[in-house]
Amino acid sequence: MNRREKKRRSLLAGGLGANVVDGELNTAIQVWKQELKNSENLNRLYENREFVKPSVRKRKMIQFAKYRNSFQED
Repeated sequence: MNRREKKRRSLLAGGLGANVVDGELNTAIQVWKQELKNSENLNRLYENREFVKPSVRKRKMIQFAKYRNSFQED
C-alpha cells in the first residue's frame, strides 16, 4: 500500500481524528495534525484565551485594514 492510500484510509469520516492503518502511527499523526490545522480549532482556542472587548477587536480590524490599504495605494 502506498503513502497516498495509507493517508486516505487513515481519515475518519465526519470527525477530527485518524485511524492507525497497518501500524503506521506516524502517518496517522500526520493526518490528524493536518486536519487540526485545516479546521482552525487551534486558532479559535488561541483567540479565546482571554476576553477581548468588541471595541478593541474593531480597532484592530480598522488598523489592519489601513495597513493593507497602504500597499494597495502604491
